[in-house]
Amino acid sequence: MKIFVAIQFEDTFKSALKEAQEALKECGVRGNWCSDNNLHMTMVYIGETDEVELIQKAVDEVKFEPFEMELGKLGTFVTKYGRVIWCGVRKESPLNKIAKVLRERLDAHGIRYKGTKFKPHISLLKEANMEETDIEVERASMIVEKMVVMKSEKINGEYVYSPIPKYHTNFLDCNPKSHM
Repeated sequence: MKIFVAIQFEDTFKSALKEAQEALKECGVRGNWCSDNNLHMTMVYIGETDEVELIQKAVDEVKFEPFEMELGKLGTFVTKYGRVIWCGVRKESPLNKIAKVLRERLDAHGIRYKGTKFKPHISLLKEANMEETDIEVERASMIVEKMVVMKSEKINGEYVYSPIPKYHTNFLDCNPKSHM
């Protein structure tokens, strides 16, 4: 199970991303498409770990005012696995500030993470056969209020990303009737 911290999307936000994926397909772009359920913005990738409670604690320590995130333009970068086509966002500064504080809190708790420079983006396609970014992305925005600790698991040959429920360190605190 691989762990990362992410922002999950509302359905209308996902819908605009899916339309961008369809437009890319119509242009002949092929590759490994990110499924609808897996669309998210990774704030930090941690990888294999059993330190989920400490990671959750670090995430809970990152305080920010809710803000509007709006889709931007498409872009590409190349990884060791090939070309990635992604969608950016307008007004990156709130996300950059949150990512910086998140990394500081993870450092304070001794949590190791992938130390690449944070660039706010949403992966649409991995291992793309061509670079095509001249697609108009439908205007969409959402209010970001929280980040979630997520896991990546391979189930029936497909990667599935899902939030990890918060842990309760003291069962009595979350079930007051149990000690009456």
